[in-house]
Amino acid sequence: MDVTLGNHQGYMYSASSAIITDGITAQVAGNAFLKVRSNQGINVGNLRQGVIRDNLILSGTPSGGNGIFLIGWTALGQVGVHDLLIDNNYILGLRGLMAYGASISDVSVRNNQFRAANTEVVSFGDYNAGAYSFTGNAYYSQRQPNRWFLINGGTGYIDETGAMTASFVDPALAPDIETYHASIGGEASLAAFLDIARRQWERHWCDDYTAAAVIQYLRQQLGLQ
Repeated sequence: MDVTLGNHQGYMYSASSAIITDGITAQVAGNAFLKVRSNQGINVGNLRQGVIRDNLILSGTPSGGNGIFLIGWTALGQVGVHDLLIDNNYILGLRGLMAYGASISDVSVRNNQFRAANTEVVSFGDYNAGAYSFTGNAYYSQRQPNRWFLINGGTGYIDETGAMTASFVDPALAPDIETYHASIGGEASLAAFLDIARRQWERHWCDDYTAAAVIQYLRQQLGLQ
């Protein structure tokens, strides 16, 4: 089950956790996308300007899904992806970043943690180095380091200032809503958490059942604050 927590602005639900689209200026920030498994965390296409910042995207199990997927296609009048900041996101158990299509420009990727499982960390088709800037990101995969980056169908490397190697974290042992609910004295069950959260109202309110409280717990458990 795919669960999204956060302040949903500038995107809509789909088979992926979120889509940024429609040629608009959009932001996805401060959210948690859980149990993404082999699906997509955030899909981005037909975008003139946007920000993806401070999100947690956790697979829940080692998978071949994608944390952030950029779609640079121009079919049917789409514009591709342009002027996009990808900053300070934590992606675990999935490819950190995938991009296809030639209409991509001015993408800044900085200070993210891309921790794949048994896939490459970054996969680019139609890659043009001038369309991207990379600074201060951390990478990890269980694959050999020479297979961490798939560039235009072959292995390669990204020219980056301040790149780091991240440590291994087992996606199956990452914190989730079940462990959060147990930590506050509830049943270690998503259904139990949602049952109480859905019954909240202004005269019967508990901050423990808000997205902010869950995301704070997730970030603490992952060592992010």
